[in-house]
Amino acid sequence: MSTRSAETAYLFRHAIVREAAYELQLPAERARLHGAAAEVLRRAPPEQLEMLAAEIADHLRAAGADTTVELEFALRAARYAVANYHHDDVFRLMQRVTEIGSPENVFEARQALYTWQRRHRSDAAAARYQAMELFRFGRREDYAGAVAVALNGLAGLTDARRACRLHRRAFRVATRAASEVAAGLALGNLAVRKIQLGDHRMAMRLLVRAIEIHRRAQNPAGVGYYLVTLAGEQALSGDLPKARRTAEEGVRILRDLSAKQYLPVACGKLAGLVAKAGELDQAAALLAEAEQMALEISSVGDLADIRVHRALIALSNGRIEAAQRHWADGARLLLELGKREALKRSQDEIAEACRQAGVPVFKAPE
Repeated sequence: MSTRSAETAYLFRHAIVREAAYELQLPAERARLHGAAAEVLRRAPPEQLEMLAAEIADHLRAAGADTTVELEFALRAARYAVANYHHDDVFRLMQRVTEIGSPENVFEARQALYTWQRRHRSDAAAARYQAMELFRFGRREDYAGAVAVALNGLAGLTDARRACRLHRRAFRVATRAASEVAAGLALGNLAVRKIQLGDHRMAMRLLVRAIEIHRRAQNPAGVGYYLVTLAGEQALSGDLPKARRTAEEGVRILRDLSAKQYLPVACGKLAGLVAKAGELDQAAALLAEAEQMALEISSVGDLADIRVHRALIALSNGRIEAAQRHWADGARLLLELGKREALKRSQDEIAEACRQAGVPVFKAPE
C-alpha cells in the first residue's frame, strides 16, 4: 500500500472510530462536554471570537444551553459568514437564527437566506420559499417592513409586468410603514423592470427618486447601486460623459463600502461606458476586477456575464485568443445555469463582434 493510501485509510478509520466513540457517550455526558468546550472557546481573545463564534454556537446548541446565549454567537457567526462569503455557514447559521431569534433577527436572517439562495446558489425555488416565509412572518408579526422586502424579493423572481405590480405594492406598504430603505428598493427595482419593458423615461424618473430616498435613509449601498443603473439610462439618452461620471460615482461609493455583492455588476456597467469612449484597456481592467470579485463571492451568474463581456472587449481590442477563452468560459456557465435566452443573446452579440473583427464566428457550446 502506498504512503498516501495508508494515510487515507488511517484517516477513514480514525473518523469512524471517533464517531463511534462519540455515539457511545451518554447524552448527558455529551452535553456536558459540549458545554465545557464552549466555555473554553469563549475565553479566547476578543479578536478571535468572530472566527470561533460558529463553533461556539454549535457546542452551545449540542449542550442544550440557554438559547439566548446560543443566539448571541449564532448571530455573530452568521454575520461573519455573510461578510466573508462563507456560504455553507450562512445557510446553516441563518436558518438557526430563524428558529431562536427575535422578530428583528428573523427578518435579517430571512433576507440573508433569500439573497444567498438567489445570488449564490441560483436556486429560484429556494429563494421564493424564503421570500414567502418572510412574507408570512411579516403578516403574522404585523411587521410591514418585512412584508415590503418580501414583496420586492418575490418580484425579482417573476416576469417584468407582474414584478411591476409587486414593486408598486411593496412601495405602498413600505411608505405606510415609514421604511425608507424598503421604499427606495421598491422604486429602484421598479425602474429596472421599466427598463426591461422599454419605458426608459419612467425608469429615469424612478431611479432619481430612488436615489434620493436612499440618500435620505443614509443607505449608501442603495445610492451607489442605483447610480450605476441610472448611468446606463443616461448613456441611452446620448449623454455619455454624464453617464460615465454617474457610474464612476456609484462605483466609488460601492468600493468605499467594500460592497462586493454589487461591485461585479457595477464595474461591468462602468466598463461598458469606458469601452464606448474607446478606452479598451481600462475597460478590460475593470472587467478583470469585476471577475475577481465575482469569484471571491462565488456569484456564478455575474461571473458568466462578465466573461462574455470580457470576450466582447477582447475582440474589439484584437485579442482573439483571449476572446475565445472568455467566450468559452462564459457560455459554458450560462449553459450550466440554464440561462438559454441569455446565451442566445450573447451568441448574437459575439457573432456580430466576430464579423466586425474579421474573424470566424466563435462556436457556441452544445
